Amino acid sequence: MDFPTQDQLAELLKVQSEHCISIYIPTHRSFPETQQDPVLLKNVLSDLEDQLRERGLSAGDFGPILEPVEELLRDSEFWKHQGDCLAIFLADGFTRVFRLPEPMDKHVSIGRRFDVLPLIRLRQTNGRFHVLAVSQNSCRLFAGDRVSLEELKDDDLPDDLRSTLRRWSEREINMHSMQAKPQTRGGDDTVNYHGHFEDSTKQELEKYFREVDAAVAQILKTQRTPLVFAGVDYLFPIYQNVNSYPELCETPVEGNFDEASSQELHKAVWPLIDSHLKQRTRVVTEYGARAAQGVATDNLGEILSAAQDGLIEMLAVGEGANCYGRVDEESREVHWTNADADDAEDLCERAARYTLQNSGQVLVVNVDELPEDASAIAFLRSPKSAIVGKTRT
Repeated sequence: MDFPTQDQLAELLKVQSEHCISIYIPTHRSFPETQQDPVLLKNVLSDLEDQLRERGLSAGDFGPILEPVEELLRDSEFWKHQGDCLAIFLADGFTRVFRLPEPMDKHVSIGRRFDVLPLIRLRQTNGRFHVLAVSQNSCRLFAGDRVSLEELKDDDLPDDLRSTLRRWSEREINMHSMQAKPQTRGGDDTVNYHGHFEDSTKQELEKYFREVDAAVAQILKTQRTPLVFAGVDYLFPIYQNVNSYPELCETPVEGNFDEASSQELHKAVWPLIDSHLKQRTRVVTEYGARAAQGVATDNLGEILSAAQDGLIEMLAVGEGANCYGRVDEESREVHWTNADADDAEDLCERAARYTLQNSGQVLVVNVDELPEDASAIAFLRSPKSAIVGKTRT
C-alpha cells in the first residue's frame, strides 16, 4: 500500500492552484474484481473533462493535467496491485497517487486546494503509529497501521543494545572493578544484570538511550503518531527519562522481541494502540468543560482565525459538514457561499490545513457528535481572548 506519510500529507496541503483535482475511487485487491477498477476511473476521467470544459478550459488546457490518469489507464500492471481505494491528486505540474488500505466511496472534487480530509480521517481511523523495539540484541524502529508493521532503516539509529552493554561492562570491569559483575551462562555472551543497576550502569544506559532518542526524534520529526516502546521492563523507565518525542505512550509493551517477526510485534502492540486512539477521540465529550473555561470554541470564524495563528491544540471536524465560503486574509472575515461560487473553498479543510501546519492535531468525526449546528470544534492553546482579527460569520 502507498499509505501517505505525514510529509506527503504536508506536501498536499501546500499545493494551491486554479484547478486542484482530488479523486477517490473504490478498488479491489483480487481478480476478477480488479477488472472493474480502470473502467470506473475511465468514467471519472470523462466526467472530469466535462466539468473542466464547463469551467472554460479547452482540451489543450486540461490535457496535461489529466495525462497522468491516462497513463495509469494504459498501465495494466498497475491495476494488478491495488488496495481498497485509489486516491489521485492532480494539479498543473503536480501528480500524486496513493493505493489506500481502507475502502472509500467515489468522490471527485475540483478546487483551489486538494480535498485531504478523507486522508486525515484515514490516518486517524487506520491507526498510524510507530514502535521502538529494544532488546539486548537489537534496536529497531517500525511504522505501522491497523493492518501491518514495517521496519524503518536509518543509519543514525544505533545497531543494538547487547554489544554496547558488553563493551561498557568490559570497560567498567577493567577500569573500575565493578561490584555488580555481569553474569553469563554457557556459551551465551548476552549480558544479564540481576537486582538493581549500579548507578554507573544506569548512567551508561541513559547515554545510550539519548543516542536512540536523538535518532528517533530526527526520523519522526514531522510525525505526531503514537510511539510505543517494546522491550524488557527495566529499560522503559530509563528511556522514558531521556525521551524527547512528545507522543511516546506512557505504557510500554513488555517482553523481549528480539526474535519476533513484524507480524508478531504488531499483534502484541495493536491492543495498546487501539485503546490509545479511542481515548483520543473522547475529545468531543470534553468540549463542554473546555468551552466553559474559555479555551474551546465551535464558532467557525474564531476557529479559522485561531488556526491561522497556530492557537489550536486539537481540531475536530464534522465529516461531510460542507461549509463553503471565502476568508479575507487581512480582516479574517468569513463570507459564506455555496460550493459552486467563484473562489469558494471548504472552510473546514482550511481550518484543518492551518492546524496541521502549526503542529496541531485534527480529528474527523461524525457531524452528529458535535454540538448542535456546529461543523467543527477546537481546543485552544490560549484563551479565546487571544484570537485576533474579525471573526464575524
